[in-house]
Amino acid sequence: HFEEKKKLLKMYRESYSLMHSAGIISETLLKKVLWSDVRFENKINFLLGLFETALLLSERTDDDMGGNSNVEKKYLVPSLIRSISPKHQEELKRLLHCSWEEGIAPYKKDKQAKPISAKLLFSWLPPGLFDRLASVCIRNTSEESGRIAPNEVLYRIKVESLGPVPVQFCCDESLDIVQVTTLSCEGMSALAVVEDIQRTIDSILQNEMGLSIEAKVVILGNEDCTFFLSQVKKGMKEIAVKNTEGRTMAVADLGLWYTELTRPKLECIKKKGLTYWKLSDAVGRLSPKEFEEKKQGWKNKWKKLCDECKIEIDEFKETYIVDDDLDSRKGRLIAILKTLVNQPMDFIAKIWKDTLKHFSGNSEYKLEAYGGIVTAFLNDTQLNPLKTIDDWVGGVSQKMEAVVTKDDRYGVFLSHQGIKSDGYGGQSSAMKINVSLVKQIYEDKLLFSGNEPVPVFFDNDSMVAGDHQIKAMLFSAYASDQIIAFMDNDFFTKKWCLMEYFLAKHGRGTLRPFLVDSPYAPVLPQDTVYDEVAKDLKAATSGRFLQTLQNYFIERNREDYSSRVLSVEV
Repeated sequence: HFEEKKKLLKMYRESYSLMHSAGIISETLLKKVLWSDVRFENKINFLLGLFETALLLSERTDDDMGGNSNVEKKYLVPSLIRSISPKHQEELKRLLHCSWEEGIAPYKKDKQAKPISAKLLFSWLPPGLFDRLASVCIRNTSEESGRIAPNEVLYRIKVESLGPVPVQFCCDESLDIVQVTTLSCEGMSALAVVEDIQRTIDSILQNEMGLSIEAKVVILGNEDCTFFLSQVKKGMKEIAVKNTEGRTMAVADLGLWYTELTRPKLECIKKKGLTYWKLSDAVGRLSPKEFEEKKQGWKNKWKKLCDECKIEIDEFKETYIVDDDLDSRKGRLIAILKTLVNQPMDFIAKIWKDTLKHFSGNSEYKLEAYGGIVTAFLNDTQLNPLKTIDDWVGGVSQKMEAVVTKDDRYGVFLSHQGIKSDGYGGQSSAMKINVSLVKQIYEDKLLFSGNEPVPVFFDNDSMVAGDHQIKAMLFSAYASDQIIAFMDNDFFTKKWCLMEYFLAKHGRGTLRPFLVDSPYAPVLPQDTVYDEVAKDLKAATSGRFLQTLQNYFIERNREDYSSRVLSVEV
């Protein structure tokens, strides 16, 4: 065990160092070491989602959807900060304070703003609150501008008239206090920031920790004088106010807070506040109206992704040589198709997965209320994401026509979403089992003119068997005669399923979508013809449908199709 430990430490030295110095865990370290035990097999994505929903970690990327799919994911776990060495804790504090000084320097230089502080005083501050609050706030800011140290967090809010404004808070669980420091200036409301954090804490306590704990807001005036905000608001019309000790003080002792409380209150934080907004987003509780606000973010990410993909597509067109040998051309085609899978297909899949999350968290709304928002975005007349993707795949598929062989051609290609999470960390294989039974029926019932069975492509390994399996899927989805896609709602959360659909749409064969359990189909063009709408897969093996397929294959010869045999495990 000791030797194995030394080997792992050496192999993943950088990942271990990052975890022990900054509380950041890489996806590789999770999968290869920390959660490599058989108990975690096929459950890592579920566990990550569970921890993220519980606000115990946050992904450390600037772009949650789309972006460079080759960049390894990393996760910040605030609770790990407590257990790192004192030396690394001090370094994190130093970096946080340096970032704070850099953030306020432009405002101080122009004498535009000054720091201002307040405290939230709780009767009891439960352990774990800081970790959750830190996770929410860090999600609101980029990796470069957000910092976390033991019991301290720095993040930024976007104010229209000023730009990114730094906010720092310190959580002292021993004194049951959260201290907030931000800036006081024209166009900015420090009170709105404090109230925003207070609402976020209330929401975390009530919704995630099952607690109801009230807090008193204490503002910090001149020379460390402290005042209860509620009392100050009542006495602002007087020439004197009482501090937290009951002593009568002049209103001038309120310092910057006097200006804050006498100027008209500014709604510098949009909606319910950035932190509160992200909390509702993380746990899947956005209403359709709130969910629609995400469209602008999708548009921004799509524009960036579209520009990146266009460069790669153009380069592919310019450098693709039709006179190269067959393997070289197939290799180039696989590479560009993988780019489309890992960028635009992955982008759509993540949007739809996010859609299902918020639909599941709001039982009072129908799926169509959320799905319609996605459909409107995908068919946006200016951006046209769906048409753009369709055109990209169509352009690549034209090159495929010259390289596919009979080894890529199957009589029937079965497209399905495979094994999926059952919502409890386990996995449901019902769809895969049912589709494998459909395959067996087709092989038994469908015959060529010489009474040979029709070859059926069935993805046994759900695209985890490496490049050979991926190559077989890509070219067979294009070259097969009958592509039968079993579409439930989870189908659209799988980037490989989406690629199968688009390839089949531009391929040689006939695409026959079956809508299983009558799902909402947001990513399919409105002109798509659905051959069946079924609550189960029985329609795919009905006598009428089998006869339709048999009438097609009885006029064809076995030697024109693939001789490969794909094994099936159920």
